[in-house]
Amino acid sequence: MRGKPERIDEPQIEITLTAILAYSSYLIAQWLHLSGVIATVAAGLMIGNFGARFGMSPRTRVALWSFWEYVSFAINSILFLLIGLQVQVGELISDWRPILLTIAIVLFARMVAIYGLVPISNRFADKIPMRWQHLMVWGGLRGALSLALALSLARDCSYRNQILAMTFGVVAFTIVGQGLTIKPLIRALGLGTAKGG
Repeated sequence: MRGKPERIDEPQIEITLTAILAYSSYLIAQWLHLSGVIATVAAGLMIGNFGARFGMSPRTRVALWSFWEYVSFAINSILFLLIGLQVQVGELISDWRPILLTIAIVLFARMVAIYGLVPISNRFADKIPMRWQHLMVWGGLRGALSLALALSLARDCSYRNQILAMTFGVVAFTIVGQGLTIKPLIRALGLGTAKGG
């Protein structure tokens, strides 16, 4: 015996099992009238935090991360394509006020969460300096999960098109606005250096 907890060391089998778990968790949640997206995220957390750590060899973990990294890239591309097919440019333009309001609310909520909760966590764990808190507020990029949740709304939902437009607006803002300004912000805050930690 090798004295390791893993019983199977076949990357293809274990990757297939993780795919089955992800898809079956989605189907079961939908059958129970729950959120399939949230169920799949929960399944991923279980695999990543317990299954991969305690039941897989290093070789299998590398293969697993590579496989899911590619799947993540492909699904992100498909989600953006689906949103692009369903959201009309005219709707984005006509809904510019709710989109801007949603962006402001998302940023405000993130500020409340970071500036309100980090001082509490600083009492019990390593302290997060204020400069890093600023970066955490501005670095809250959103993407695939938000889009997937918006797309999962029933087609007969009254505000589905507006929710899709607002979600796409927020995601586009975080990718373009925050994504392009995060590097200058890191430089301005003096982070990423020995001085900035």
